[in-house]
Amino acid sequence: MIEPTHKPYVAQLSNGMALRTIQDLSQIEAVAKIHAEVHDAATAEMFYKIASKHPAVTGRDMAFITDKEGNAVATLILIPWHLDYGIATINAAELGIVSTLEPYRRQGLNRALMEYYWLRFAERKCTLSIIQGIPNFYRRYGYEYALQPLTGGWRIQPDQIASIIDMKTLFTIRRATLADIPFLKKWFDVSNKNYQLRAQRTVKVWEYLFEPTRATEAMEHDTYIVEQNKNTPVGYFRVAHFHFQEKLLTVDEFSEMCHEANLSVLQFTAKLASARGKEGIRFQLPREAGIVRTLISFSPQKLDPYSWQMRIPDPVPLLRQMKGLLEQRLKNSMYSCLTLKAGIDLYGDRFGIDIRDGKIIAIENRLKATTNIMSLPVNLLVPLIMGGKTLSELHTFYPDAFAHEPWHALTEVLFPKASCYLATQY
Repeated sequence: MIEPTHKPYVAQLSNGMALRTIQDLSQIEAVAKIHAEVHDAATAEMFYKIASKHPAVTGRDMAFITDKEGNAVATLILIPWHLDYGIATINAAELGIVSTLEPYRRQGLNRALMEYYWLRFAERKCTLSIIQGIPNFYRRYGYEYALQPLTGGWRIQPDQIASIIDMKTLFTIRRATLADIPFLKKWFDVSNKNYQLRAQRTVKVWEYLFEPTRATEAMEHDTYIVEQNKNTPVGYFRVAHFHFQEKLLTVDEFSEMCHEANLSVLQFTAKLASARGKEGIRFQLPREAGIVRTLISFSPQKLDPYSWQMRIPDPVPLLRQMKGLLEQRLKNSMYSCLTLKAGIDLYGDRFGIDIRDGKIIAIENRLKATTNIMSLPVNLLVPLIMGGKTLSELHTFYPDAFAHEPWHALTEVLFPKASCYLATQY
């Protein structure tokens, strides 16, 4: 949202160009036109809604470059997230909706925008950057696949559901309204506990999600309430208006409900898919979701996943935010009384975790007198710390990622695999 009292950022570039941050609606419209030309109208409308209405996004989170005539030619946006990782909270930022007009590519504009992104990232005291980006491209900017699901899920055909016993007498399904937000937030928070790495969602973000866009396919969803006996809410689910697999009805959010309620939703979505001319139903959800456990008995097709890409500019601030979680992991293991200055070697850099009697005293770069417990290339910190793979699993494909004896078990305690589901914030 635009904050009129916030001073915009302006930096002069070469050839009369300038990097600026957004301060009024006319600039939002100008930047939206870039997205429409580079991507499509739906992306432009998604940006317009985020820029003008998202409660966590401010003008200084949106950077764009103008040519010497003052025309907007390139842009990106930082979208703030707060992630729960067990008992820890991580300040994260998504690098989103990057666009550069064709005549202005390969001139270093994206590099200038990225420099501003990291400046704003630091201003917001973020420790983790996430992106849904195109394959491989963002490795040049230090991103790596976290091996945590972004897309994928399960596909089922309406006729596979046709044999379900009719549950209409027990459950009804209706569209959610703003009045349902307290219920929706409660069930979102409860269901999210199934995942160790998960997104927070505030009441204000819930209200934002109900705001329409000027093009309904631009990230909009239909949110449905499931009720028992027509008056007792028992859960909710959300159906995307648009997804990359356009021929499938996509359900990408689902609260925990009883088995019978899940069956009613399957029956409802089968009818909805048929009514909308879809060939099948896609449940874009992790294996841990209750609806997936119900779905498995109908032999759905498992869809290949894509992964979040992430960058950890400095592991020390991130691990400091995770200190309580790391101590909890130690407490629940055979290392509850451990005293060790544990060093992590990154082949050219290192950091250390000072553990005394199972408590973490310090996490520092180049901690002195450490005992190396592992070595790995720096890019592999992403899947390791974020729970995509354990160190032993990474070693299967990367021989230079390994534990030092006798600390193999300790690395598995500090950095285990973690279930993950990052529900959208926009």
